[in-house]
Amino acid sequence: YQYSALNMCGLPNVADSFTAIKKLVFEKKQYTLAEVLTACQEDWAGKEVMRQKFLNQPKYGNGLTEPDAMFVRVCDSMLNIAESYYNQRGAQPMRPSLYSFMTHVEAKDTVGASPDGRHKGEVLAHGINPQLGASKKGLISMANSASSVDMKKFQGGSIQVDIQPRFFDGKENRY
Repeated sequence: YQYSALNMCGLPNVADSFTAIKKLVFEKKQYTLAEVLTACQEDWAGKEVMRQKFLNQPKYGNGLTEPDAMFVRVCDSMLNIAESYYNQRGAQPMRPSLYSFMTHVEAKDTVGASPDGRHKGEVLAHGINPQLGASKKGLISMANSASSVDMKKFQGGSIQVDIQPRFFDGKENRY
């Protein structure tokens, strides 16, 4: 088998960005696409009120229908693009994977601010994890969002779960 994969990075950020643009530009008409582009190019400088509105839109990772559906749409779009290319051996079409080893951290130096409210220099979402700080409804909601994608289509995807040390301190009954 000669599978070749493309590791996709930051797709939750793309989904959150499109969800925010859909809400604030197209539905509520509070901003134009040109204003969003300028704000991101300028890393939200002088636009903190605007950034907070984009930052506080529904986010992937909370088990919410709209951002989760946008994430599926983004993933499927990337799948269609990847499958239009063949590996160097001409054998199989490229297959995307929804994880990165360190690209989500390394990209912080090259990826500008984004319409999800992220500043330039902040890390991107890891794998199919929500953006740092975006998951507000707990582990089950995060897992429900992650399971919205048909993983059989992809080479794989990673979800990272961080548990605070106090979870293991024995001071509370945590069942």
